[in-house]
Amino acid sequence: MTSLAPLVFWHNCVSPHAVPYMRELAAENPEVALCVDTIQLRERARQGWEVPDLGNIKLRLVSDWRDATQVLDQCPKQAIHVVGGWRDSPVRRCVIARVHALGGRVGAAVEDANPLGWKGLARKLLYRMACLRYRSELDFLLAIGQSGVEWYTRRGFPGEKVLPFWYTVENECAQATPNDRDSDGIARLIYVGRLDHNKGADILLDALAKLDCLEWRLTIIGKGPRLPALMKRAQEMKVGQVTFEGPQPNRTVRNALRNHDLAVVPSRYDGWGAVVNEALMCGTPVICSSACGARVLVEGSSRGSVFDAGSPESLSREIQAWACGRVAGFGSRSAVQEWSRRINGSAAAAYLRAALEHVYGSAPRPAPPWADGG
Repeated sequence: MTSLAPLVFWHNCVSPHAVPYMRELAAENPEVALCVDTIQLRERARQGWEVPDLGNIKLRLVSDWRDATQVLDQCPKQAIHVVGGWRDSPVRRCVIARVHALGGRVGAAVEDANPLGWKGLARKLLYRMACLRYRSELDFLLAIGQSGVEWYTRRGFPGEKVLPFWYTVENECAQATPNDRDSDGIARLIYVGRLDHNKGADILLDALAKLDCLEWRLTIIGKGPRLPALMKRAQEMKVGQVTFEGPQPNRTVRNALRNHDLAVVPSRYDGWGAVVNEALMCGTPVICSSACGARVLVEGSSRGSVFDAGSPESLSREIQAWACGRVAGFGSRSAVQEWSRRINGSAAAAYLRAALEHVYGSAPRPAPPWADGG
């Protein structure tokens, strides 16, 4: 049995997208540790990220290999190590090598990589080399979303070792209520994220500019290098109304999501896109791009839809389709919020326990929460 085996997570920082499931694990297992390079990354703090409550998680700062060695020396052999960002950290790569050499148990939690452009071609080669090296040292990969599963299996990592996983967020949104804003006929849309090329807020503005038959208001929360160009584009638009609010604390973002009709995630590339989780937990449907890892949470469902990445025309069609059926619409806000329990910290912890029982025991391979398309 692995349910109470010591669990040691190795990450670059205390991530609000991982702590919710770790905290649930630590509520039942007294030996859950999180080893990080730093408490919080500066860029994440500037974007409004907050350090989450750790609950019973044991936090260790690991700044170099000497610190990592001290942690490893204190771990029993039956401990299970889950390494995040294994390609980007020499220390975490050494953790994998040492645990494997000593006959211990180790896996990794990983996103896919941006496949676009010539850098994307280089990444495919580099990840191919990494997968060939680590496929014998790692017992499992927790690949973020179906895109993560496909990325690593196509690079040569054994498919039987790759299990789909997802990021989690705090489940603090108030109870969803029926949306009474339809009476004024205005569609209230929201974008939350960094304002850069990959996140694609410009695609959203271009899509909305085509909707001259729909009255809409858009709230943009975030900042980044594309802000001046986006503000200029918004001023040039002859339809709708765009409000830029800058980065906001997590709690403010959740309240904003709850008070809008539709969240849009227009990324050209996004390894996951945790704002999809946050919106669903507030009962707000989502339209996201086909290049967003979290698309698996909405595609083929009543919780939202998926458009062709990079295409304002495709996004415009999806928004128009949503607006035309807005009263009957996607699923009710309460139904959307109810489904989101499948992806909260408790659900992710249960899935991870089942996954480890599969890897190290005889339990069947668990299905991710989106597998049934419900």
